[in-house]
Amino acid sequence: MLHLHRLLVEIERRDYERAHGRLSAGALLHNLIHDVTFAWLRPLTTLIAQMDELMDGPPDEAAMGASVGELRDLLRSDAEGNDFQKRYMALLQQEPDLVIAHGSLVRAIPR
Repeated sequence: MLHLHRLLVEIERRDYERAHGRLSAGALLHNLIHDVTFAWLRPLTTLIAQMDELMDGPPDEAAMGASVGELRDLLRSDAEGNDFQKRYMALLQQEPDLVIAHGSLVRAIPR
């Protein structure tokens, strides 16, 4: 999941830098948090943080199962879905490395 997220951030950074110039690490972090260009990534970022908290705390199979279900739904590319799903679907059509990362993650998600 982290690899996929990192790849999505790098793709978005690349596209952003083409239009606006180079970003420092600090500027990238600021944009990830505040810039509307990166807002579509927030559902995945939030889900990663949520699952990380669950893994650090006492076992809660129900909450983890719900998070896994959210992840499965989020990764379902959908032209009519939320902002993440729409952008993700478009990027899957353009980025071969993303297709590979997506396939690896989907295979790793428990059913």
